[in-house]
Amino acid sequence: MYGYLLYNNDEIVYVGLTQNIESRVSSHKRTGKNFDKVIVESFECNTLAVNWEKKYISEYNPIYNISPGGYCRKDSFKRKRLTTSLTEKNHTNLKLIAIKLNIRPCDVLDLALLDFYKKSENIL
Repeated sequence: MYGYLLYNNDEIVYVGLTQNIESRVSSHKRTGKNFDKVIVESFECNTLAVNWEKKYISEYNPIYNISPGGYCRKDSFKRKRLTTSLTEKNHTNLKLIAIKLNIRPCDVLDLALLDFYKKSENIL
């Protein structure tokens, strides 16, 4: 198991765990996360890895990590309103899109929100 930190301008923006670091970092690039450095640590024990991840997320509150309430810290109020209004069919569609793109449903929402903001900026 690998623990990794994504940095942008010397700030930790994401803390994660994975079995395949190359694939996971590529996934973060595809979903548009801004980062310029990756620090990797190897763990032989999953419990140590999970505790390491919790410690870093708690200490640094990275912008791309999921908060304890299940929402990403970034735009959490808007995300909460958006996810609350989703129907069961929409949740299923998000999961299917996430599986197809090999990303988390939260990342699908990030992409949808980013697209929405870009369109909003053009209107305003």
